[in-house]
Amino acid sequence: MSGFRLARPGGDVPCDPEIHQIKRRLHVLDSRSAIGDDGVIVTNRCPYVWDYDITDEQFQELLDGELTLGRLDQEWAVVRLLEYAPYGEIVRRFGFRRLIGGWSRWRERIRSKSRKRGFDFLAEWLPRHHPELL
Repeated sequence: MSGFRLARPGGDVPCDPEIHQIKRRLHVLDSRSAIGDDGVIVTNRCPYVWDYDITDEQFQELLDGELTLGRLDQEWAVVRLLEYAPYGEIVRRFGFRRLIGGWSRWRERIRSKSRKRGFDFLAEWLPRHHPELL
């Protein structure tokens, strides 16, 4: 069950499938989700692709350019990640080098003004203050 996430009110939390307590309490609902004895749903779907039936693994393949599903391609996955994922998740999945290197290409497709401001700042600040991360 790698890649599963705990679905909780207020946001999903990554789930470590190696935690034996969680593994023992899960009841599989289907190939993509399970429910624990405590009623918490565990899923391998990304919370920021709620409107598509794709797994976490498929989303990562889209991000890496290894998969295309109809009109869902790498550019779509990047923009979706940048618009909806938490900052830590973006850095984990993408890395600073890729984010800063492609920001000018994706910037105009981001609708959120606050996200644009944040990534604009990062794209300017990071190379000057922490070039070792690139």
